[in-house]
Amino acid sequence: MADASACGNFNVIPGISYFTAAASTVLAISTTLSHILILHAIIKDRKKKFKLFFYKLLLNISIADLLCGVFNDPYSVVFHTQEGLLQTPIDIRVFHVSLYLLGSVPLFTMVALALDRILALMKTSKYRNGLQGKTSWSVLLAIWLLSTLQILAYFKLGFIPYLIVFAAVNIAIAVIAMLITYLIYRKYLGRNVSRGKSTPDANTSTSDNPSRRRQEREKRATRTFLISTVVIVLSYLPTCFATGYMNSCTNCNCAVVHSLRDIAIVSILAGPLFRAINFLVCLKSLRPSLGVFQLAKRQPDSSQISSDQPKSPGLPSSRTAKCNEEMQDVQNRLNP
Repeated sequence: MADASACGNFNVIPGISYFTAAASTVLAISTTLSHILILHAIIKDRKKKFKLFFYKLLLNISIADLLCGVFNDPYSVVFHTQEGLLQTPIDIRVFHVSLYLLGSVPLFTMVALALDRILALMKTSKYRNGLQGKTSWSVLLAIWLLSTLQILAYFKLGFIPYLIVFAAVNIAIAVIAMLITYLIYRKYLGRNVSRGKSTPDANTSTSDNPSRRRQEREKRATRTFLISTVVIVLSYLPTCFATGYMNSCTNCNCAVVHSLRDIAIVSILAGPLFRAINFLVCLKSLRPSLGVFQLAKRQPDSSQISSDQPKSPGLPSSRTAKCNEEMQDVQNRLNP
């Protein structure tokens, strides 16, 4: 029995260390590949995407999460494998610094993203594309500098004492940002939709109505943000409970401390993967730039007329469909 910070590498359970190393291996592969896809989709269409501040913030989050998959996850694999083999592990402080740095960048970016969503919903016409030019890139640079400065608290408090502060702050900021954005989302976007229904062109398709297209875009972007805040809460909630025990116990069981420590680390490392899944699933604008999403293109139905048959350019779509049905009926009669 000892204080949690005094457990060090004593009383390690090899099975738990091997499980953490295996989980980190899966996270390293899946997180890296998924964020490479996201970065490829954004950079490939950067002339269009970078006109919106939203995608610059998305780029910032994806870069931090990719670095987490490239560095933090493999570092966790090596450390926990050596720990399971009862060898002297590599210096864990480098991993701690990187964990806090790459965990803070998405958090502060989410704060900027919350402000971006709020302004986009409240002032749709004036804040259509968000911050532009050097101002937008300066905000992203400030996020990295702020994330670097908060690491100083780790050197002052230590890993376990600061981890509960870090997790609690992440959860609090995510919940506050989520609630404020959701309330404004319901108020302003709901009002815009109700106004759109009352206008004469309310029955016009979304593709023919720029205003409706913009509303749909804001809906998807805001929902993606709200889900991302939920991911942050779920990622740091187990960490908060685990570090709560580790910081409150006086005669701690070191085996329990190591188990809770690994649960906290795996839950934090899983956050970047869940964010990538959220972005790829919710943001349809990323899919055209990704060939993997174009493999399942819709094939023409066998009952339809071959594409090499001439169409009637002057007929409306309903009359064209009727003509196609009549032509198909004639073909069925000629070829029973």
